[in-house]
Amino acid sequence: MDGTTCEGYRRLQAPIAQLEGIIREPQARLKQDATNSSLPPSANPPQGRKPVQQTKTGRKRGAQPGHYAHLRERLPPEQVQQIIAFIPRKCHDCGATLPEAAGPNNPEPSWGQYVELPPMAAVVTEYQGHARTCRHCGSVTQAGNP
Repeated sequence: MDGTTCEGYRRLQAPIAQLEGIIREPQARLKQDATNSSLPPSANPPQGRKPVQQTKTGRKRGAQPGHYAHLRERLPPEQVQQIIAFIPRKCHDCGATLPEAAGPNNPEPSWGQYVELPPMAAVVTEYQGHARTCRHCGSVTQAGNP
């Protein structure tokens, strides 16, 4: 008869496995630091390993050359409810009065479209669970609320 089939051995294995499970969790927490958990770097112990510094790639921050631009497209005029035109009245260099109408040499106007959502109001719903008294037995029955 070997040790793995012995009744006493099997009886002792269950508490041992349970105690090993209890020990595993605190040991795992002891190994945590800012590099392998959500702890801030200030929570690292003084003798702990230093955080890994990212090496510089030499590229500038932001979009790289050749990157496809994700620009918002202009909505067609039939989807625009309101157009507000800002027309300059005076020349910013000499102060002369500018014409109201666009001339043949004027560039296309710059544009910016803003989609505004209508204000939303909260809808308050009250559920009432009424109670009724039975005419026959006098018992009160209360309806439940959803």
